[in-house]
Amino acid sequence: MLLSIVNGRLIKNELTVNDAIKFIQEMVNQHNILRQNHNVSDLVLNPDLVQLAQNEADKYADNGVMDSQIVKYKNTGLGKNSAIYAGPAGYSGIQPTNLWYQKSQKFNYASNSIQDSGTFTQVVWKNSKEIGVGVTKKDNKFYIVALYNPPGNILGTVTQNVLPPLNPSKPTSSSTEGLENLDRSDLIKKIKDLLTALENN
Repeated sequence: MLLSIVNGRLIKNELTVNDAIKFIQEMVNQHNILRQNHNVSDLVLNPDLVQLAQNEADKYADNGVMDSQIVKYKNTGLGKNSAIYAGPAGYSGIQPTNLWYQKSQKFNYASNSIQDSGTFTQVVWKNSKEIGVGVTKKDNKFYIVALYNPPGNILGTVTQNVLPPLNPSKPTSSSTEGLENLDRSDLIKKIKDLLTALENN
């Protein structure tokens, strides 16, 4: 169980370190599957953004309401998607990513308006290069935050950053293939160390 201090109160995350790592990797993988269908580069997992996203997810779980303030990294605001889930077991990082992507149905490529489709446009935003994911499970609810650097949804740059899908009918599901090899990655090791430090505090 992961432990965090938020506003002077202890937050008990019902996820284990390994469960959190699996969830994070599933979410990053699913983002990249969807981004590839829009002919944009993969997002790279940034441990600093993971820590910021985890702090946001812990606050989300503590308050029950997403903090609307902009999260900053190196004096720059980050893009943000968030979700809460309370439902049957078997939830993974794939479902919230697909939920955000479903807003693509409301995106109009002719007008390039991000109204009602901002979660989708952030997922596929071409200029976003890094991602951090935080997930807290409290009272059987998942509180999820994804942070993006550079941020998406910048007015005046939608046309060059939200490209139409190569295959509009491409399924939005992901496999968990390769997740058993997570511990071999130096990046995942850094994230595991970060989450383990939270667990041991």
